[in-house]
Amino acid sequence: MDSVEDELVKKVDGESSNKHFENLENLLKNRFLKFKQKKSLRASYQHFSLCAECDDPCNYTLENNRLNDTDKVVTLGKKFISTLVAGKSETLPSQLKEIRSNVDTTLGSRYNRSPQRGEIYCAYIHLTKLLKAWLSQRYRQIALPVLFEFEKMMVDILWKNDLGEIHAVDALISDIRNLLISDMMKKPRKEMPGCKACRIPCRFGHIFQRDNNSAVITLCRVIEEQKKKGNKPTYSSNGVLTRQVQNYLQFELMPELKNDAAYCWLANSTYDPSPISGFWKQQTN
Repeated sequence: MDSVEDELVKKVDGESSNKHFENLENLLKNRFLKFKQKKSLRASYQHFSLCAECDDPCNYTLENNRLNDTDKVVTLGKKFISTLVAGKSETLPSQLKEIRSNVDTTLGSRYNRSPQRGEIYCAYIHLTKLLKAWLSQRYRQIALPVLFEFEKMMVDILWKNDLGEIHAVDALISDIRNLLISDMMKKPRKEMPGCKACRIPCRFGHIFQRDNNSAVITLCRVIEEQKKKGNKPTYSSNGVLTRQVQNYLQFELMPELKNDAAYCWLANSTYDPSPISGFWKQQTN
C-alpha cells in the first residue's frame, strides 16, 4: 500500500456519510489505475510465449535482465550457434557453461548481488530474442513457426543445462542443429554467383556475409590487385584458403568442413566466376 492509498483508506475508515462513498470511490479508482499501469507494463514486455514459464512474469527488474548486441554473452550465443552447425560438438558443453557464467556476471553487476533464477530465465529469453533477430537478418525466408520453435528450444537448452539435465541437453543439441540446417540456414541474405556451387548451403553465410568481415575484405582486395596486374587468380580446395580459414573463425571448425568454409569465404569475396570456377576440381580429400 502506497502513501496515496494509505491516506484514502484512512478517509474511508473515518467517514460514515456521503463522504464515505466518495472516498471509497477514490480508493477504488486509485487501485484500478495502479492495476492498469502494471498490466500495461507486463504487456509491453511479454513478447514471448515462454514468459508463461517464468515464476513471476514481469515483476522482476526487467531492464536489468535486458541484453544488448554489444554484451559479451550475445557474442557467446552466436559462437554457440556457429559451433552447432559447423564446429566441434565436444566444445558445446563448455560454451553453455560460459554463457551461464557470463549471464551471472552481467546480471550480478547490475543487481549488486547474485541474480535470482527468474532473473536468469528472463535474461535467457532476451538473449534468444537477439539470436533469433540475428539469424533473421542473415538468412531470408525463415518461416515464423520455425523462428518460434528455435526460440523455445534455445531457452530450453540454456535452462535445462542449468538444471543439470544432461540427456535433455544432448537431445536439444541435435534438435536445434537439425532445425538450423534444415529450416533456417537455407537462403543467404545475399545470393552470390558462387553460391550455386556450394555443397552445404548455407552454413557459413552468417559468418562471411557479415558486414565488414575482415577475411572477405582482405581476399577481395587481393583478387582485385591480381587482376589489375593482368593475372588470373584461381583458388582450389585444400589450398591456401583452406589452410587459413580457421584464423578467421571464432570457433573450432570441424576438419571435414574446412574446404566448405574456405569456399564460402571465396564466394563472398568476388563476383568474378574465374577465381571460383576451379575450386572443387582439384579437391584431394
